[in-house]
Amino acid sequence: GRIRPYIYTLYSITKNWKKKYPENIAIPTLIIQGLQDKVLDPQCAKKLYDSIETEDKEIRLFPDAYHTLFFDPDSPQVFKAVVDWLERH
Repeated sequence: GRIRPYIYTLYSITKNWKKKYPENIAIPTLIIQGLQDKVLDPQCAKKLYDSIETEDKEIRLFPDAYHTLFFDPDSPQVFKAVVDWLERH
């Protein structure tokens, strides 16, 4: 299929920002990633996690989830992880 312009623009901005500025993230951060993601290599989430300077960071990897984590087989666990993280912060 075709990539819509706004999706490409958002992707480009996000991609470039993450490459240039991850060390500037100094706030509590939760990264969630589906290990079956075909859009974004799960290694990208791990690299982002490693590059973030804040000590208050967490990465949650979901083995059966794809790119749309909140609609995938692991969605109940994803929602729980987000809610738990928010409650701790």
